[in-house]
Amino acid sequence: MKPPRWITVAESEFAWEREALDWLRERLPDTDPWLAWSNFEFIDDDGKVNEVDLLVLAPGGLFLVEIKSRPGVLTGDARTWTWITDGREFTYENPLYRANRKAKRLAALLRRQPSFLRSRERFPWVEPAIFLSSTSLNCKLQATAAAKVYLRGRPGAPGDNGIVAALHAPLTLGADGTPARVDSRQ
Repeated sequence: MKPPRWITVAESEFAWEREALDWLRERLPDTDPWLAWSNFEFIDDDGKVNEVDLLVLAPGGLFLVEIKSRPGVLTGDARTWTWITDGREFTYENPLYRANRKAKRLAALLRRQPSFLRSRERFPWVEPAIFLSSTSLNCKLQATAAAKVYLRGRPGAPGDNGIVAALHAPLTLGADGTPARVDSRQ
């Protein structure tokens, strides 16, 4: 995906995040309705500053992508994740919780924008997604701990379940049960 479809609002200060963004940019379609904005901040209704690694508008909806690039072994449950890197253990809250809160805050802000209110179009769902971008990661997350978590996968390969495949998947169903799509007419 190239500019103007890919908009880098600010360059990441982290080499690993820049590499993950470059990897995604090279694999996302450069066609309607695809758009992407990387590294931006917004102020929510509570006055909190929220940082977004990547927001992707795809046919299936809007995806708020949180990038995690730590190598090592990742284990955990739905609430807590533990990385073991170079013999050191790091424990964190599952980043899906924070990404989900950001997605809801961003959706609330965007829905109130005058341009959207004038359009009278259905606002797409904002779906959080966690992209574990390190090629040196052994991800052992299972079941609910792995919900909305994606590795690089094998884009374009049969049965791929990585981040690029997730961004291509529809998020919502229309009234007739078919996937509701975002297209260039909306």
